[in-house]
Amino acid sequence: MSLKKPSELFDQKIKHSNADADVSRIQEELGKVDSLKDQLETVTTSLNGTLSQVLDKNLRSIDDYSGILEDFGQRIDNFQQEILYKVDEIEKSNQILEGKVTGALSDAKISNNLLKEKVNKQISDVKTDVTIFERHQSQIIDTIDAHTEELSEIKTNVETQTEEISTVKSDVDILPAAFVESQLSNIKEVKEQVLSEVNNILSGNVYDNLRKLEEKIEYVRDTYKTVDLSEGLLNIAPDEKNSDPLTPLDQTYVTTDQLQKHYRLFLNRVQQQLATLGGGGETRLQFLDDIVGIATNLSDANGKYLQVDTSNSAQPFKFSTVSGGGGSGITTNAVRDEIQGFYGYTTDFYTVGVANTTQEVGAGVTTLIMPQVASDGINQYLPTVMSDVHGGDPWIGSGAPIGTGQTQFSLAGITSGASCIVRTALQFDPDIDHTNLDVLLRFTTNTGSTFDIKKEQALIMNEGADQPYISETLFSFFVGTTLEGTTKDNAGSFNVQVIPSDDGVLEVLAVTVNVVA
Repeated sequence: MSLKKPSELFDQKIKHSNADADVSRIQEELGKVDSLKDQLETVTTSLNGTLSQVLDKNLRSIDDYSGILEDFGQRIDNFQQEILYKVDEIEKSNQILEGKVTGALSDAKISNNLLKEKVNKQISDVKTDVTIFERHQSQIIDTIDAHTEELSEIKTNVETQTEEISTVKSDVDILPAAFVESQLSNIKEVKEQVLSEVNNILSGNVYDNLRKLEEKIEYVRDTYKTVDLSEGLLNIAPDEKNSDPLTPLDQTYVTTDQLQKHYRLFLNRVQQQLATLGGGGETRLQFLDDIVGIATNLSDANGKYLQVDTSNSAQPFKFSTVSGGGGSGITTNAVRDEIQGFYGYTTDFYTVGVANTTQEVGAGVTTLIMPQVASDGINQYLPTVMSDVHGGDPWIGSGAPIGTGQTQFSLAGITSGASCIVRTALQFDPDIDHTNLDVLLRFTTNTGSTFDIKKEQALIMNEGADQPYISETLFSFFVGTTLEGTTKDNAGSFNVQVIPSDDGVLEVLAVTVNVVA
């Protein structure tokens, strides 16, 4: 039975016709209420039964789902444990790999530094070998050029001498026997002199030797015009060709070998011809008439120098004693002091109880050394040609922020051809291992330009960081026209600078400059 809506139960309005009717209607309505109550109880009972069934079914489903969820949760826990285990294994493997990578990187760095040092050394050796080779090559080329010029001069002079000797016969007649006899006392010395010059013609300056030989031949020609030299090549025309290998006398030579063969044969012929001649004149200095008193005892002139005395016109030359100072002789001490000396200083590195100045130097930064020179550390014995110019103070650039200004050394007073040796004593404390220190001299020319002389890896610090290393470096150079000068304003100069491969602390110990003017 379907339930009625309350509106259906109370849809009629109560009529107040009379009380009995009203009570009767009320009772009727109450009966309807009871009926409705019964219906409601029936529905409630039915609904409770249905809900109980539904709840029981849902609870069973919930229990089933709870089991599934519990099983799923267990699986999640197992999976989580498995993930944690694998993560732990990965972390352990990563730590092992990281250790291996770190070790490999460290080994690679060490190997790279060793390889770098080896390569740098090999490069330095190659540079040195190349420099030596280029120098030798230049010397060989210069020697070849000089020999080529000498050979050319020899060829020219040989041709000239050949023509000169070939004309001697026409200019020389037979000397009277009496005249020849009168000259016999002088012939021996002249012959020995000429033969000596011919034998040594290729020793020393060939051109000068040939010139001297020309003078002797001219002397022979002028003195012995009456001597008959009718044999050999002297009676052959310069353009005549016969069986003699020297003919024709005016021939040219294609190769140096041909010239040498011809010249050796020519010298032999000249020696033979001169051997038939006489001669005269003194060849030894001690026996010359204008030399005072050494003809009898040459040992008296030991250690002496030849001096001119114009008061004695007959014998203006005499040997005088070399004195050590004063007098009219050469003063050896004065000569030494004039042309050679040194300037050196030490810093407070060697001063007990005084802290020396240090400099922080960055990696790859070219830094000027600025020392703290000790109060008693200067030792100056420069050549007088330098000290006379600058009054004992060769330094310029006195505005250095550290030290006393001993930074820029002036070369004023010395001229082209002088040589210098610079010694630097430096200490460097690197911040990291395997640090190298380059040391260089930076020159400023008398025209204002600059150039460097660098000693790469002058100090190799491969025994660890945070410990001092000391380097003593030598530089040698010569003074050319771009560095010479008479004053500090017009002369070249130089300073000392360093370049470390990594950061560190620099400390200057000492610097010395040796000069030979």
